[in-house]
Amino acid sequence: MITDLINEKLICLDLKATSKDEVFTEMAELLAARGRISDKPQFLADIYAREEIGNTGFEDGVALPHAKSKAVKEPAVAIGVSKTGIDYGAEDGQLSKLFFMIASPDGGSEHHIEVLAELSSKLIEEGFIENFLNAQSAQQALELLLAKSESSNDLPEANKGFLIGVTGCPTGVAHTYLAAEALEKGAAELGYQIKVETNGSIGVKNAPTAEEIARADAIVVASDKQVDMNRFAGKKLIEAGVKAPISDAKGLIEKSLNAPAFVADATAAKSVDNSSKRSDLYRYLMNGVSHMIPFVVTGGLLIALALAIGGQPTEAGMAIPDGSMWNKVLDVGVVAFTLMIPILAGYIAYAIADRPGLAPGLIGGWIANNGSFYGAEAGTGFIGAIVAGLLVGYFVKWVTTRNYHKFIQPLVPIMIAPITGSLFISALFIFVIGAPIASLMDSLNAMLISMSTGSVILAGYRTRRYGWL
Repeated sequence: MITDLINEKLICLDLKATSKDEVFTEMAELLAARGRISDKPQFLADIYAREEIGNTGFEDGVALPHAKSKAVKEPAVAIGVSKTGIDYGAEDGQLSKLFFMIASPDGGSEHHIEVLAELSSKLIEEGFIENFLNAQSAQQALELLLAKSESSNDLPEANKGFLIGVTGCPTGVAHTYLAAEALEKGAAELGYQIKVETNGSIGVKNAPTAEEIARADAIVVASDKQVDMNRFAGKKLIEAGVKAPISDAKGLIEKSLNAPAFVADATAAKSVDNSSKRSDLYRYLMNGVSHMIPFVVTGGLLIALALAIGGQPTEAGMAIPDGSMWNKVLDVGVVAFTLMIPILAGYIAYAIADRPGLAPGLIGGWIANNGSFYGAEAGTGFIGAIVAGLLVGYFVKWVTTRNYHKFIQPLVPIMIAPITGSLFISALFIFVIGAPIASLMDSLNAMLISMSTGSVILAGYRTRRYGWL
């Protein structure tokens, strides 16, 4: 991927910038001069918008500003070197000297994530950053970047044992994969096999099996987010931040081999044991319900409040006069009720497939509750949400557990799985199951109406209007 996005003309080994803002401007000029971006102000605005999510300054003087932007005509990577260094706001407090500005078209492939994954293997190579900063020409710098990594034939035979690593970053991709690459390289240099679970903001990948955990000599957990630790009970284990292996992977591994056995939290273990007695289906449903309840409570209370205070008795019951402030309160309550069905479906899917299942679950729940998608007067309500959540959850879980190339793998949870999951559940409801489930809901509503009159009729109306069933 890097070879397609960079050339000598996109490398500047002597940036004139003296501040972070000037770095962005100068490197954007480099991209514009080579015809890679069409609107420099728009591209810079998108760069700053990404920076607000989280600082892209990394350790050892490296910064990776990146953005997806409509101003990008052709994906590219601009590289700049500051001889004196820039105060970029990196967490380690060092001045940043090496900059990779990644420009990716809006609506296109996730080029910046692919490049981040590929760059991770280069940035952890011993001496790479120093050699790059000392490059005398753009050609020499490009050769360093494109040079093949150390051959596995030059490494010690991996016969000393088996390790497990866990890396996790809650706000982005780069640290998770930089840490994973560092652990893999460190273990290889020490003669160990290793399996690294990446537990970042895009979901869990490459999780070890119970058998692999049982035969592991040690566990290295380098994560800035919560991970399931009780599975490692009784194993030698060391915990550190996600940046620790990037700085010294071999040292961290050696510490883990001498670490004491991990003792699981008794309370947490008991909780896990109790929950395991219940079926997975129950847990999935309860996850959706628990996230839906605040919407039910909020919507119900706001509607009741609006009717109780702002309502006036009429022959048809309580009604709020047009133009009243309480009509707005009622509308907010209706919004909460409208959202509760997609939330139910979304978090059922989330419980099954983790974060990759959330977006298609929400989309599936919205379509399920909107009969206009499949020619029905009313939506499928709770039943449709449950069906949508379960179907899309299992589908996305299947998609994310396929074997992919390591450069494609980061794209699966944040692009491939959500898009395919959304298309799958949308097509299923629109063309296959939406209308039959809606018909079932109409039959249930008719049955409720026939059971009695008065308040039950009103309940039936509200059921059809807001999709309570």
